[in-house]
Amino acid sequence: MLTPASTDAVNRAARLSYEEATGITQTVRNYSASLGFAIPGTTLVSELRSRITASLIAQGASRPSATAEASKISQTQGASGSAGVASIPYFIRLDFAYASRTVFDAMAAMIAVGAVVDFLGLEQGLQRAPDENLELASAEVHR
Repeated sequence: MLTPASTDAVNRAARLSYEEATGITQTVRNYSASLGFAIPGTTLVSELRSRITASLIAQGASRPSATAEASKISQTQGASGSAGVASIPYFIRLDFAYASRTVFDAMAAMIAVGAVVDFLGLEQGLQRAPDENLELASAEVHR
């Protein structure tokens, strides 16, 4: 999502500050990519842990044992093969689906906010360099 914006920012940079603009946009791109994985991943694990804890308590487990088991399950790297998936209790698979839905809903909301900012906040059409705008303005004054 940032690629067109960063390309536009670099293209608008003056010839003498091209390197700085490239460095800044690459830094922002790398930082955003890191956050793009870290925030949804953390949200998924946290939501999954919370849902599994609630499910285990609903099945009669004590809160401390449910919390410990949910923490262990939510950090599991995955099951191997179809037999591994079949061995996961249905309620845990359902909890994972609901936790995933929470992450997808948050991502959809962020995309919607970005679209609103794009449509309302960004100027449409061909953008001119600042020195072109000054030349056009002075030409208008001299007419």
